[in-house]
This record gives sequence, C-alpha cells and structure tokens, in this order.
Amino acid sequence: MIHKFFDRIHMEFFEYKWLEVYKRNKSAVQHENAVFTWNGIFFMLVVDLFLTVFFSLVKNGCLEARVFFFALPVIIITFVIARKIYTMKLPDHFLTVGITYIVGTMILCFCSYMIMEPQIQATFYAFFLVITLLTTLIVDVPIRKLAFLLLWDVMLVATALFGVIDRNRLLSILIHGTIVSLSSFMFGCFTSWRKLKGFDSERELLYISTHDRLTKLRNREKLYQDFDELVTNHQIIGLIIFDINSFKQLNDTYGHVFGDQAIQYVANLLQQSEEHYGIQFYRYGGDEFVGLVLPHGAHDPDRLIPHIKHRVAESQFCALDGTCFIIQVSGGYATYEPGYSLEKLVNQADEAMYIDKAQMKKEGLVSKGEYMK
Repeated sequence: MIHKFFDRIHMEFFEYKWLEVYKRNKSAVQHENAVFTWNGIFFMLVVDLFLTVFFSLVKNGCLEARVFFFALPVIIITFVIARKIYTMKLPDHFLTVGITYIVGTMILCFCSYMIMEPQIQATFYAFFLVITLLTTLIVDVPIRKLAFLLLWDVMLVATALFGVIDRNRLLSILIHGTIVSLSSFMFGCFTSWRKLKGFDSERELLYISTHDRLTKLRNREKLYQDFDELVTNHQIIGLIIFDINSFKQLNDTYGHVFGDQAIQYVANLLQQSEEHYGIQFYRYGGDEFVGLVLPHGAHDPDRLIPHIKHRVAESQFCALDGTCFIIQVSGGYATYEPGYSLEKLVNQADEAMYIDKAQMKKEGLVSKGEYMK
C-alpha cells in the first residue's frame, strides 16, 4: 500500500513534465501570477498603512511608525513599476514570474532592514511570511523556485550574521528560516503542480468543447464564436468553403471508416495550410470545411482555392484494400462586407463552390450524384 503510494507520487510529481506543461499554459500562468502580484502588493499597502497608524497612536514618533510610514511610498512606487512592466511586450518567462520575484526581492530587502533593527518587534517574521507566500503561491517550475529561495536565504543569513548582535535571536532566525524555507519550497512545488494540472484540465475541457473529435479542427460552435469576435475587431476579410467531391460514392464503395479517414486526410492538409494562407479552418459538418480568411496571408480567391485544391490532390490516398486514388475537393469564396451574417457568407461561398463543382464535373472529377446533392 505504502509502496504504491510512493510510486504514484514519483510518477505524478517527480516525473511530471513541469516545463512542458508550464509553457503550454503560459497565458493562464501569466494571469494567475499577475493577480497574485497585484493582490499581494495591495494587501501589503493596507497592512503597512494600518501599522503606521497603529504605532503612531500607541507610541508617538517611535521607530516602527517611522519605518512603516516611509515604506508606504516604496510600496506604491513598486506597484506602479510592476504594473508598467507587465504592460510591456517582454519575453514570456520574465513576464509570467520575473516581476513577482523582483517585487518579492524588493520587499525582502526592506524586511532585512527590519531584522537588523532590534527595536522593531515584528522583526524577521515578515521576512518568513514573504518567502512562504512567494515560494508557495507563485506558479513556477521547481528549479526556479529553488534558485530564488537560495538567493533569499543568502540574504537572510547575511542579514542575520552582520546585523544581529543577540546570539539567541540570531539562532532563532536561522532555525526558523531553515524550517520555513524547506517547508514553503515543498508545499510551493505541490501547489504549483496542482495549479498546472488544473490549467491543463481546463484547457482540455475547453479544447473538447470547441474542436471536432474526428478531425481536430475547430467545430461549428467555435466558428460562430470566432466569427463574432473577428467581426467586432475588424479582422475578417472573407470566408472560404470546401467539400470532398463524390464523397457519398466513396462512402458507399469503401465504407464509413474509410470515409472518416478521407475526411481526416483533407482536414489535416487544411490545418497545415492555415498559417501560410491566413485562414482559420473549421469542420462545418459531414465532409464540408469552412475557413475564416484573416488579414494576413495569400488572399486572392482566384489563386487561393486552386492552390489548396492542388495541395489536397497532389498525393494519392489509399483504401484499406490497397486501392489508391486522388481525393478532389471543390471550393468557393465569399468576400465579407460590413453587416454580413455568417449564414449569408456561407450561402454565398456555397454557391461559388457549386459553380466550381459543376466545372469539375465537366472535367470528370465529380460524379453526377455528387453534383445533384
């Protein structure tokens, strides 16, 4: 029983792909850490203001009151700087965790001063609190947590050795510092692991709800969502639609399993074309695929559709019995005009596609049954 428990911990925690999952969920990590930073700084500001008022009333002009009072502008400036840096376009690693660590280090420098002042009763416990919060709550990979924890511990030891005269107080600081550092690191790794797993689960659920299971393309519901968003942001210039020629005949001849494989084949090629052509493709239904054409990429309809059709048809596709043939698709394009609905764009593109299908029928690439459907 115990052996299985430790095996599970080793498999799910120590063999966990920290960096891979971290990068996969970097937007969620960035949001989580930004919220933690803002909330942490705001909490510090409230506590510091309370302590300033408290010590001013209890002991007028005492050292604690002066220290906490002069800390107020430091906290406010720190907040403004952190906010400014977060709005800049910086590398993801620095953006997601760097600011929180920098803010934490600045706070620890202030706490180090408090440790060296024996008159201040709160002393080093503020230092431990910051270490615990940052190491525990910041979402990061263990190696970076450990690196910053060691840096902070060096600050603690240096401050204690050079700033504390009382040997008993020095010993207490070192003992408490060691215990809090180790425990916060272990619990911090555990909480980061739980949060990253949670991000992955949410991401997977979102993916399932917005993507077609067979083709891995975005589904029809996602098409409606993205269309509304792109129209609002003025980032759509047209819609393109494709379907597989003679698909019914293909299904009747080789079976639905092979028909699914043909749909996957076309969907995979369309997905590979997205970045180059500036199109977001969706499975509209059955063997039909719709693409929203964005303001980047190759957009000339007279060239765009033939290029994609050629890409689909340039290699042979083989049935389970070994019979190989070339899959052909027909396509149509509609230009977006202000006020157009998705349905109107699809209908216009659909009409253009059947004109294309009729031309391909003359060339013998589409069966009569397919043309009449």
